Amino acid sequence: MVPRTRRRIVRAGLTVMVTFVALCSGGCDSSNVLGGVWRAVGPPTGDVLIGRGLGGKSRPGVELVLGQYGSSVSGLLRFYRSPDYDVPRQAAAPSFECACAFVHNGTWNADSDRLSFTLNGCLPGAATKEQLFVRGNFVLDPGNSSVMTGTIAVEQLPSRLYQREQEWTFERVEGVSQSDLACERPVHADDGNVANGQ
Repeated sequence: MVPRTRRRIVRAGLTVMVTFVALCSGGCDSSNVLGGVWRAVGPPTGDVLIGRGLGGKSRPGVELVLGQYGSSVSGLLRFYRSPDYDVPRQAAAPSFECACAFVHNGTWNADSDRLSFTLNGCLPGAATKEQLFVRGNFVLDPGNSSVMTGTIAVEQLPSRLYQREQEWTFERVEGVSQSDLACERPVHADDGNVANGQ
């Protein structure tokens, strides 16, 4: 028999995935400005959040996978072991890495070309094994709708990272496929990565 907590986690993950698939499949009209896979371009600026504290390794690759329908946006923030995007970070044993976190409360404001969202999960580097409440705010480049720049900021007390903020630039590289939707939570979360927002 599956423990009640595990069933809730699986159910929540499935709910997010179904919503995401609905947004991706339904958002094929002109209102789908953000749908696709966005990859970080260059290193971030600002405070230490993502990419430091990885044992001297290079910064991770950061990918924002988005589905949009009208003003609603869903998706996930996924992390790779390097900015080459060749090896995804693994939440499961034996690695127990911060691999991904689901985007929540995603909103697109067409008047200001602004995306805002929250996530309640880990960030590789400074908060690999810590669950954080994080807010993202991004704006499309007025000259290139395949580029957006913005910030990821920690808004949770009593975290030592409270009010730290990093600026990132993302570039859309492709559409969303079924394999882009995976964001697994490790079976024994207490042994490693504690949260990906499911």
